[in-house]
Amino acid sequence: MKTGMAFGLAQFAQYLVFASMFFCGGWIIKNSIDEETGVPTLSPEDVFIALFAIMFGASQAGTAQSLGPEMGKASQAAATIFKIIESPSTIDACAIDEDPKAKRIHDTDSVQGKIEFRDVWFRYPTRKEDFVLKGLSLTINPGDSVALVGESGCGKSTFVNLLMRFYDVDHGEIFLDDVNIKDYNLHDLRKGISLVMQEPIVFNYSIAENILYGKLDAKNSEILAATDLANATEFIESNQAFELDTSAQSLKTEMAKNKEGLVETLGEARYEECLEILTRLVEAESKQGKFQAYEGDVDGRDKNGPLFDAELCAGFDIQCGVKGSKLSGGQKQRVAIARTIIRKPKVLLLDEATSALDEDSQKKVQKALENAMKGRTTIIIAHRMSTIEKCDKIFVLEHGSVSEEGGFEELKAKGG
Repeated sequence: MKTGMAFGLAQFAQYLVFASMFFCGGWIIKNSIDEETGVPTLSPEDVFIALFAIMFGASQAGTAQSLGPEMGKASQAAATIFKIIESPSTIDACAIDEDPKAKRIHDTDSVQGKIEFRDVWFRYPTRKEDFVLKGLSLTINPGDSVALVGESGCGKSTFVNLLMRFYDVDHGEIFLDDVNIKDYNLHDLRKGISLVMQEPIVFNYSIAENILYGKLDAKNSEILAATDLANATEFIESNQAFELDTSAQSLKTEMAKNKEGLVETLGEARYEECLEILTRLVEAESKQGKFQAYEGDVDGRDKNGPLFDAELCAGFDIQCGVKGSKLSGGQKQRVAIARTIIRKPKVLLLDEATSALDEDSQKKVQKALENAMKGRTTIIIAHRMSTIEKCDKIFVLEHGSVSEEGGFEELKAKGG
């Protein structure tokens, strides 16, 4: 009953407002008569224009006002983002690269691979109250394969982050070949160290181009040698990763490659018509922000030069898809290992490189890793016993420091 009365009163008030507005409009028109001509200077159209301007203006003003809190939140978020972007980095790769006083590794082959952590203490900038590494000290000799094991949060991945200089230590020193890593040019330091992670980064380019990310001026023969060592040649040459790429750019590229046969089948006019349609679709995909991998985006080598010293099979031209979606987990991992091997690093970091794979893929990737480890200082972070039992030494990390160290059989005999 009360609700009905309230609704009725609201309608009555609305009608009263409209009646008042029309009454005022008529009164204004009546009093706008020119004394000389006796003709009103305002017309009913002017009244309706004014009324609708008031109504729609008020409605839009109310809508705009409702967005006020969201605009305030967006402004605060933008300020935070730009503050982070503009804040100076403690490890600036560009600045260090330009520093003439920085010591440099002119030749990557000169790296021996001796690694030493001396009383290293470290805590992440976002967790200042909790030290991850607490006086970590260990030495890894050149050419040794070493495993880091321990519970989650004991500092295994932090070890890798510090060695690659993604972060700097709070206290202590880290040495590579008896030289503090802070004294190395950052680019050259990372050229001598390669990292294979649990989830490899594979780009939406061909397999050959993904491998070339490791060394842009590599020869075809180097690509083949890297894939052989990475145990990847089999699935590449058998086209196991083949899947039709239905993007407009890929279809357009394939049409251009097979122009003669298509013109013979379809005719010149039909071929040009289809090509024009695909061109428009490519433009539409580009406007939508869809990633397009164009031929030769990464592989900028002169096709008539000495770098094309061997013939690559068609499997190397297969597009890997966004985030390597066209490859299985084991295939992505082996492509990443080939990209690592082609750089010929002297220090190899494996951060749980096989933990996300099934048993069959794990065996293939493990064989690839064993090939990659030969002649290199290798640091393995893993939980599987099969991955670490062949290592020269195992360091057991606990609460940010080394609690045990030794060979696999030695620690097993101790019950460690």
